[in-house]
Amino acid sequence: MITIGLVNKSGAVLAAGSTFNKTDDAVSKQTNNIFKPYDGRPVGVMIDEDAQFMGIPMRQVMLDYQYAQNTGRFGTLKEYVMDFVGYLQNKAKSYSEMEQEECVRSVVSTEFLLTNMMIEEMCEDKGIGTTAAVRELAENVIGKKYEYCMVSEPDPSVDENYEKSFRKKYEAVIKDSIKEAFNNVNFSKKTEEELTQLGVCLFSKSVPRWYNAKSPSLMFAGYGDAEELPQIYSLRIFGVADYRVKHDLIEHEFPAIDDNIYSVIAPFVSSEAILNFVNGIDPEYEINVMKALYSALNEYHSSVVDELEKLGIRKNNKIYENIINKRNSSIDKPIDNIVAHEYSSHQKPFHGKMATLSKNEMASLAEALIRLAFLKYEFSGRIDTSEILIEIASITKEEGVPMGKEDPSNKAAEVLAG
Repeated sequence: MITIGLVNKSGAVLAAGSTFNKTDDAVSKQTNNIFKPYDGRPVGVMIDEDAQFMGIPMRQVMLDYQYAQNTGRFGTLKEYVMDFVGYLQNKAKSYSEMEQEECVRSVVSTEFLLTNMMIEEMCEDKGIGTTAAVRELAENVIGKKYEYCMVSEPDPSVDENYEKSFRKKYEAVIKDSIKEAFNNVNFSKKTEEELTQLGVCLFSKSVPRWYNAKSPSLMFAGYGDAEELPQIYSLRIFGVADYRVKHDLIEHEFPAIDDNIYSVIAPFVSSEAILNFVNGIDPEYEINVMKALYSALNEYHSSVVDELEKLGIRKNNKIYENIINKRNSSIDKPIDNIVAHEYSSHQKPFHGKMATLSKNEMASLAEALIRLAFLKYEFSGRIDTSEILIEIASITKEEGVPMGKEDPSNKAAEVLAG
């Protein structure tokens, strides 16, 4: 499945593409990935077909929500999103303590398995093989994640005592998950504490920079009653823990459409090839460049700190503290420069063209980008398919959420040619 959202001042488009073989029953494959749960209102929702909520496919959850009494009207798209979260929260009390523990275990294990995989890749790249060297690298990576965790914003839906009570309740589960993910590596007590706190923060903090985030579970696009311009939000659902639905509304991933921002392209699930086309750079290459910069600058600062300590300049010394405090900003700046260059050189021209498209042309563009992504995956051997099914919803304030394009002609090539 490959999905994407496009927004400009004329409206929003949600598009989802799935593959099937000619021997498959095409009709049976046309299960909804795009929903219009609010009858008569210009709000569409796209789901990740692999997303689940406490073991229930998110598609089924959305169908149940769609058939509930959704009679309310809201001034903003964000309020529609939070209405869905409230629907899930009403179900939270029906889950047993054991089911909630399993949710914590799954979330923490997944995060740290991904962290461990990243560390193993770094060891392979650097040619590190000894147990002591691997552990040292791992503890450095975990320490950096912990630093970012500590400055991340708290989840706005919890109070100041939540983190402490959550840890008391689930600390044993978190520590078991850590041991499993890292194959019982004997970390220092400091690193063990950092890992435990990182596990707690998965439920007490908003989506942080250090999180190996999966794709969001849902994407909402459209208008609230008080909004004249379309908006788009991603929503990540973790599950239920401590009788609370842990969710992250990703508000700032995509800029709001306004007088300065004319168009937004929002990749959702398995959209690497789309990003490649829009950004003009292979996302994996960009990640590797950032990793190299981060590693080089971090090692440089670490060596400076080591030399200071050899000279007897230690913590609580002003020089020492100044260097530590400037480390994060000096690492972030070159990474931000890469992102800025990418936007000015590749994304800005694309968005400038997209800003002028009608909703039907945007629908054609969305279809073209999905077909382009599938073509790249097929050429690279990642998929072997003969047919593609594409769902498209074009959303305008006047017309609501009609499914499919009004204009049946395929303008994809024309739109791409510009």
